[in-house]
Amino acid sequence: MSKDNNHGHHFIVPVKFYVGTLIALLILTVITVAAAQIDLGAAANNVLAMLIASVKAGLVICFFMGMFWDKGFNRIILFSTLAFFGIFITFCVLDIGFRGDTYKYEKGKYNLKQVVTPLKENKYHD
Repeated sequence: MSKDNNHGHHFIVPVKFYVGTLIALLILTVITVAAAQIDLGAAANNVLAMLIASVKAGLVICFFMGMFWDKGFNRIILFSTLAFFGIFITFCVLDIGFRGDTYKYEKGKYNLKQVVTPLKENKYHD
């Protein structure tokens, strides 16, 4: 067995950080429930919910997972992962959001015919 005792120092998180994070998460949960009762429109409600959830996730990552006290390399890995995930989600949302506009534009410009014929009422496949 190895007798190498050169382990990194482990930081013990004080209880006040856990209590503070718990209180912040509970307050943000109340804000989430209150925000769900307000109708700002579908897009604005989704953005607001994602912002609140991101703040809560940030608190969990910083204090419960100890990223606040961790070394720089782990932070780089975390934030680059979140950035690429955000880029991926952005492209997916933009693709779905503008998909109909592209089809209308192409249909008008290139005089495309409808490829799929919708089923009429009471007409089913065998």
